[in-house]
Amino acid sequence: MTPYWAAGWIGCLIGLHPAAAERVFLVVAASSQQPAGIAAAAAQLAPAAPQGLIVSSRDCRDPRPVFAFAAAPVFAFAAAIVPSRAAAERALEPVKRRVANAFIKPCDVKPGSLLALRMNAVDPSIARVPKDAVNWTEADRVSTVRRVDAETSLVIVRRFVDEPNDPLEGRRSAVLLVSAGGKIVTISDTCYDPAHPAITPDRIAMDCVREEAGNHLLHAVEVTARSGQRLLEIPRCRMPIWADRRSLTCEEETVGADGKLVLRQKRVRIDGP
Repeated sequence: MTPYWAAGWIGCLIGLHPAAAERVFLVVAASSQQPAGIAAAAAQLAPAAPQGLIVSSRDCRDPRPVFAFAAAPVFAFAAAIVPSRAAAERALEPVKRRVANAFIKPCDVKPGSLLALRMNAVDPSIARVPKDAVNWTEADRVSTVRRVDAETSLVIVRRFVDEPNDPLEGRRSAVLLVSAGGKIVTISDTCYDPAHPAITPDRIAMDCVREEAGNHLLHAVEVTARSGQRLLEIPRCRMPIWADRRSLTCEEETVGADGKLVLRQKRVRIDGP
């Protein structure tokens, strides 16, 4: 399955673990320290720059603070990402007709980063988060890459879905499994705050926030084949650990009448391929 957020970048994917940083030149049309701000700017500029990408400063290995690189990330909408300064100069001309202060920024791309994968640091859907949403944090608006082992990473695409009366205010995470050689599989498009990934050679389990009970967040464990086929969802359980190829343990969640959360180890058999 190739969802909309993956369709545009698979063709230009760079390997997950290249030996050296890639040098590119960003044609920067907008920048912001706020994920919501750069998402709104990108939404305005995207029609004129359909190949544009939202980039985090953390994905550039740059020893000089030319582009306000600081401890907190700065986000930029790159209307073009090209391999040479000459190509960047050509790409800059039409951008400056729309954005007078557009500029070129050299970038040594951090291997394995969202920029290396040509993925947005902030999903375009974040521009549609209602301004009166009260429980959204900055972290809820920014996509990340999480290394699982030497051969595997998870890309967590944090996004917004417009669903009336949604208990999570539209907060969602799509989770993509990226293996050595650049193979990409979507393993979830409904997970919020994925955590505790547990991987075997052919399966992956992780927990996702599903609901709130009193002061507690309750989870479900999603179990997926590396092919992307969903095998099982274990409700109200967290922290999966594989016991063997066909079974795992997780901490079953129960909220008592006194409002206290009780965890009890549960073992579940996983059928399927």
